[in-house]
This record gives sequence, structure tokens and C-alpha cells, in this order.
Amino acid sequence: MWRDVFILKFLARHRMLLCMVYIISGIASALICYIYRENIFLQSFLAGIAGSLIVSGFVSLANLIFLYEEEREEFILAELVKSWGLKRIYRTRQEMNSVCDNYIESKLRKELDIIAFGLRSLRHSPVAKIIEEKVRKGLKVRILTIHPDSQYLKRREIEEEVSEGSIKRTIEDLRQWVEKLKELRPNEDCVALKLYDGLPLYFHFRVDNHLFVGPYLYGKDSQQTISFEFENTGSSNDGYAYFSEYFEKMWKRPDLTEKLEKDCG
Repeated sequence: MWRDVFILKFLARHRMLLCMVYIISGIASALICYIYRENIFLQSFLAGIAGSLIVSGFVSLANLIFLYEEEREEFILAELVKSWGLKRIYRTRQEMNSVCDNYIESKLRKELDIIAFGLRSLRHSPVAKIIEEKVRKGLKVRILTIHPDSQYLKRREIEEEVSEGSIKRTIEDLRQWVEKLKELRPNEDCVALKLYDGLPLYFHFRVDNHLFVGPYLYGKDSQQTISFEFENTGSSNDGYAYFSEYFEKMWKRPDLTEKLEKDCG
């Protein structure tokens, strides 16, 4: 994709020069045609070239003038997508899961940061065992989820049109899974779960330099919600940095998390 954008940029920057080359070459061919007007064959040949070059030059120039704004918007959009490090958009979170699973297996080495509800799909997938194995090797896992007794969670169950207590049960199951992870490295602070009591934040799933985010929509199951993938490439990471910084801010707010965690413990 970025190679195509580079080619388009190169052509756009040099198209005016190409137009002028066509027109000037056409005029030059017309002058030569006039100089050698006694040679009928050469005159006809050069006249055809001159006409083609001049017409092509002016047509290209007209296209450049009328299409400039459209192409300019395309370039701006491409640059915006690139600067934010947006890699993919998934129509559903369910579609995104297979990519997440692949990253967990092949790319995850240091940190796994998550904002979600009960992570039922993750905990019941084969990658759960992979996460457990990587925790044994020193992987750090931080999970931020809503308090199972929060009134906001009850409201979310209504909005997703699921049975009362169903999301709450997945969060309680998540807490048990986190305790299991902690037991894999009992003497180290590698795994942590924090709870908040407020409106559902958003879905956040960071696998080292790859970050998946998405909203929670009214009347839609979270697995059927649009999601976005950002990548930290070093120079193009506005989206990755934005959401990573937000996670850190939420994680370090004791008024949102630590007190509730003690209340639950």
C-alpha cells in the first residue's frame, strides 16, 4: 500500500513537469516540421508527433488541475492513516480474534495489556495455554475490567441483550483464571487484575507492539463490534501511543481501581 502511495506522490510532484515537457517537445517538433517543410514525408511524421505531444500535454495539464484536489485528499488520508499506525479495520471483534491469536503465539514476548469484560473467548481458546506458558517465562499481564457488582455492568448486560448476570459470571471466571496465572510465578509481580466502577471503557488488547481497540456499542454483542489494529513502527505510532498512554493513566488511578480491588478481595 505504502509503495503505491509513494509512486502516486512521485507522479503527482512531477506531473506538471511532464506536462510541460510534452508541450515543449510538441512545439519543438512543430518548429522542426516548419523548417523541413519541403520534405513531405518528414513534415507529415513530425506534424503527427507534434500534434500528439501538444494534445497529450494539455489534456494532462487539465487533468492535473481538475483532479488535484481529489488526489490531494487521498494523499492526506494516506498520510493520516500512516502517521496513526492504523494497520487494519475489522468488521467484528470475532474476525479480529484469529489475528490476535496468531500474534500471541508468534509475536508476544514481554507485555500483554487488556481492557475488556470477561475474556471468555480468549480463556476458552488454545492461546490461553500459550499465555500461561509465556507467563512462566516472564510475560507481564495487566488486565483492567469492570467490577462484577457494578451497576454499570448490569446496565451493559441490558444493552447487549444478554441474560442477567451472564457478563458478571465471565468476570468472576476471569478472576479465577488470573489467580491461576499468578500461581505460575508466585514470587514475582508478573500478573495483575484491576477493577473499575464506571461506564464501560472500551476494548483494549495490546500484544507488545500491536494494539487492538474497539468500542462497546448499544444493542451489539462485543464480539460483533468493529475493531481497529494499530502497530508501533517507531516513526508511525500516534494511535498506538494514544491508547497505550490512556491505559497507563487508567491503570495508575487508585480511585478507579485499587480500592475496588480490595473490596472484592
